[in-house]
Amino acid sequence: MRFVAAERGAADVQGLVVFARPVAIEGGLAPLLPRFQIGGALSTNGKTSHVHAGFNWTFDVTQKVFVEASLGGALHDGKTARPAPVDRNAMGCAGAFRESVGIGYRLDGNWSVVASLEHLSNAGLCKSNRGLTNLGVGVGYRF
Repeated sequence: MRFVAAERGAADVQGLVVFARPVAIEGGLAPLLPRFQIGGALSTNGKTSHVHAGFNWTFDVTQKVFVEASLGGALHDGKTARPAPVDRNAMGCAGAFRESVGIGYRLDGNWSVVASLEHLSNAGLCKSNRGLTNLGVGVGYRF
């Protein structure tokens, strides 16, 4: 779960599942093969929530430190029309692209902590494109 700030002070609870790579690749090429991920964020104060799916890449910096990036799509329940209420973003349409980056630290073989930055936007494909940018800290568990 990740607790992130969205739409000026809203707190979200986010869940994310990142699947194993479908094919075992030996050597340095393994990080280039993306892993499928699905997740979602629930706003705790009635602002924009979303579900997302896409691909995740993880690169080891050391045995303990890693960086990750993801790219995919999202569906949200945010305001799509203009003007949006003062405390909400005019998202333009319900579909959005989602990208994220993070830096993590492995506590042991199963547990890690990750600081992440996430952005949702329709890339100008709709009339409005305010988007959302969330900053968060998460705890991960590897099965």
